Parts: sequence; structure tokens; C-alpha cells
Amino acid sequence: MALWPGASGKVRKPRSALTILYTLGHALKLMGLPEDGAFWSRIDRPQARKLLGKPGVNSLNTVAFYYGMGALPDGPSTAKRKGIQSRRDRLGEPEHSECPDNAKQWQPFPDTYTAEAGWRAVHMMSIVGPTLIDAIETAAFVPVRTTRADGAPLSKRSIQLIKKQAFDNVISTWDWRAPDGSALQDLPMPIHSRSQRSLEHSQPISWPPRSYFEAFSLLVILQSCHLWIVALSFASRHGELLSLRENCLRRETSDISTASLSTWKLDGIVGRSHEVPLPDIVVATLRQQVRLAKLAKRIANFDGDHLWVRLDTRGSPEERIGSPITNFARYLQGFNFAFDLTPLLENTNAHMHRFRKTLARIVALALVHAPKILMDVLGHRDEQMTVMRYILSDPGILVEIEEISRELIILKGVDAVGKLEQLQGKAARTLRERVAQHVKRLGKNALEPQNLREFVEAMTEHGAGWAIIGPGKVCTGFKKGGLCNDINGEANPHYCSTDCHNQLLLPDYERADGTFASSIVEAIDTIDYVVDHFLKSEKRGEEMLVAALSGQIRGLLGQWREVDQHFQNRHLLNPEVKKHFLQVVLLS
Repeated sequence: MALWPGASGKVRKPRSALTILYTLGHALKLMGLPEDGAFWSRIDRPQARKLLGKPGVNSLNTVAFYYGMGALPDGPSTAKRKGIQSRRDRLGEPEHSECPDNAKQWQPFPDTYTAEAGWRAVHMMSIVGPTLIDAIETAAFVPVRTTRADGAPLSKRSIQLIKKQAFDNVISTWDWRAPDGSALQDLPMPIHSRSQRSLEHSQPISWPPRSYFEAFSLLVILQSCHLWIVALSFASRHGELLSLRENCLRRETSDISTASLSTWKLDGIVGRSHEVPLPDIVVATLRQQVRLAKLAKRIANFDGDHLWVRLDTRGSPEERIGSPITNFARYLQGFNFAFDLTPLLENTNAHMHRFRKTLARIVALALVHAPKILMDVLGHRDEQMTVMRYILSDPGILVEIEEISRELIILKGVDAVGKLEQLQGKAARTLRERVAQHVKRLGKNALEPQNLREFVEAMTEHGAGWAIIGPGKVCTGFKKGGLCNDINGEANPHYCSTDCHNQLLLPDYERADGTFASSIVEAIDTIDYVVDHFLKSEKRGEEMLVAALSGQIRGLLGQWREVDQHFQNRHLLNPEVKKHFLQVVLLS
């Protein structure tokens, strides 16, 4: 049992195996030892249940698991059915195409909780964390005397009192400052100590801390803040986060740093190592957690490269300060208690798996192609697993996705009205006429925010009638279609045509990072790139590739006038290009 992972994927500690042997050994003594060489197979399950109760049954199930995996030569015998099962009358029963799934699914954290917890965790990490670790590091290793004036050694109790006084003196006189050098006089939120039982009668921890004990209590909360940030950004399983080490950061000099951790879910008991891309704030969090872990292990004289460390003295001797954490549940509860966030959980429990569901919800609401992105982030190999068990596990996610999509389209419509004279495409003329009629009807108040939004909502059919086809390209007849589907059903974006009366072209578009880029410049750069490869393929005689690249170039022409003029003035002067585009009509 100490060598072979159990049903949970973890190797049992020796004391856990001894507990199982002691429990079942007690039952064997009461039932009598077997006469032959068999041992576990002679255990009478009903009698063991009667003698030992639920703990005995759990121990039997553990032994049965190892027997089924081939780790033991024999195991508890399975219960045998007696008699014949009666014939089932299915009259009146509903038909089932598959077994109903009654498994409990963890839901994402409420949005209010995520927002409130997030900014608190980030503030503690970025503002309080650096100076707090500096203060404790200075206090914990301040030199103190261990002998009396006559040279005789002090008692252990006397040394403890002297250390406490020295540590408290460092903390009480510490100059608390933020990373930018400003004085850190107070915190924007109250923090409660984990040692207090009730929030109703507890007092927040004073800031700045007046003693080493108060500062160390804040260090416990700081590690919980690190855990919250890392758990949400990694979206990793509980065991994967536990596998993080002090040297987990990779590619720190690259544009996107990564972290290395181990996973076992889809790779058996051996597992594998994989890397997770990290935003800058998580890189800073991990670096600070490494510093915190090294400090705790140095204080307790504990060796190891584990990243998450115990910071309290409760528990067995093996669970002292600096030892590795084996379960995050208590620290997550402590985080919620410290910032009084439990009421925001809406009578639900905080669980590490909910971070995975929360990130899945955020990505599904914010990014295009969310299932493919989440498959990589969550470590799934089946897209249905990502969609059904994560994205759609939130019953209200579809309604929210549709609402956000409609709002984005309405905002795109408002943007189009604001850039009316820069619009191109067949639909630009129709849009200008509708705006002119709107202004004529309402006069000078037509373009006020409320009136403009109502006009755009009606024009876009509350966001459902328009669709973004590509960078700077919008379909204004998405519900009724056009040339792409012969006006039969919804539009088909794959066949969007420049001759369609529904195509609207904007001068710029918003990138995924929130910045804006010129649609025209992007199209010109793309044409230059494709033409370059087109000429190389022509020279090598690659006819199929020439035809494919020619089609890509044609797809970029006939949309923006500036793009067509650039193509005419730069590329059509080349005879090798011109002979392939003799029939192309360019905009002037």
C-alpha cells in the first residue's frame, strides 16, 4: 500500500496501511484464523460489518481494490446473490436511451464572490506581501543572547521570552511600505484571524501588526491569497497544484512564462509533466510563494523543494511549520473566513475543483473557440468532456453567452454609426440611408446615447440580426442570409461574398488583447505576404499551391478600395502576377 497508488491516485502513508491491518486483524481474531494459506478471502463480510461497522467495510473495500489491481494474492470474497431475480414489469415505465447521470457536478463560483475575492487576493499579494515577508524574515533571524551575564546558559523558557520580545520589537518598529515606496498606513479591507471562531464577535487583525504573532497570522493568509490566484489561473486539479515545486517556473525570459507540474488523470499512475502558460501576475505570485516557502522551511529547519508549506503548529509532529501541505481545503476555508467571503458563496461549499469550472465559465463568456482553448487548459482529450461537463455544467451559461453576444453586436452597431463616412461594402449605403432617416425623424437628439442605442437595437434586431464574420467585416443580414445561402435560412459565413448587399466593412477592429488595429493595413500586409509565396510557388511550378494562393488573394480583393489600389499599384505591375488576375475587377 505504501508503493501502489490507491483508488484516489495517491500512495498511502505507512500509518494508514497499519490502521487497515489493525482494524481487519481485530476482526480476524474474533472470527478465527483460517486453516489454509488464504487470508483475506476468508473474511466474512457480513460478520465484519457487524463487528467493525463502517470503518471495517471501508478497510475491506481498500483491500479489495488492491486485490483487483493485482497487488495482493487474494482478497475479500464478493457477496453472492441468492435466489432468482423476479421478472420486471416495464408497463408504464419511461424508455431510457441511456442511464441517467445523477453525479454531482461542482458549479463555478458566483461572479460576486470571484470579483470580491480576486481583488483582495491580488492586493495582498502585490502590495502587502513583499513588505510582510521582509519584516518576518528580519524578525525571525534577529540575533538574541542565550546566556546570562555570568556565561551560564539560559533556560529554554527564558530564551523563548527573549526571542518573543526581540521579534515583537522588529515588527512593531517596522517601516511598512508598498512596492512603490509609499507608506502603507492601512488596508482597504478588514482581515480576520483564523484562530477566532466567529466573525460576529471577532475583531479584525490590526494594521500594521503589532507583534510577531500577528504578522505570522497575516503570512498564513498571504499564502492562501497566493493559492487563490494560482488555482484560478492554472485551473489544475488538486493533486496537480500539490505537485508544484520551488523550481516550477520555466521560460522566464520568454514573452510568455510557463510553470511545470505533474498530472496523472489521463496518464496512469506514472503521470507526466506538462507546462502551463502564465500571465505576469501569476509569475510574480509564484516567485513570492517560493520566497515564502523558503522562509518557512528556514525558520523550522525543514528540508524539501515543495512549494506549499504549513504555517501553523496544529496537528501531528509530521505536520509542523515548513512541512508540505497535503490538502488545500482548510486553507481555502481560511481565505474565505479571513475576508468574510463565505456569505458570497450563496450557501455552497468552496472546493478546489470549482476554480476549474470558474475559469471555464470566464473563457466561455469571453473568448471565441472556447472549447478548443479549454481542452488545452484543462488537459482534456475529448471535446464533449469540456463542453458537457464544464461549459454546460452551469445551467445559465447559454443564456449569458447569447446575451453577451447580442450586447457585443449592439456595441459594434454603435461603433459603425460613429464611423459612418469610413464604412465600405454594399451595406454601407443602406446603413447611411437608415441613419439619415433616423436623424431626420428625431432631429438634433437623434445621436444622444439613449436614442442611438434604441436605433441600433432595432437595426440589429436586438443583436441577433448582425454577425461579425472577420476582422472589420460584418454581416447585416445574418438571420435572412444573402448570396452566401441564396436567401434560404441563416447566413453561411464561409461563403461571404463581396457582392452581397449585407456585407459591411469597417476601417478597424478590436484585437483579442483589447487594442485596435486597422482592417485595411492588416489586409494589405496579408496580400503582400500571400503574393510573395505565390511568386515562389509559381517559380517552382507548384500548380496546386498557385491556385490555392490565387484564391486567397481574390478573397481579399473587392472589399476595401485602399487594398485594391495597393494591389494594382504594386503587384499588378509584375507580369507573373498580372497574367493570373486579368479578369479581376478592382475598386477605384
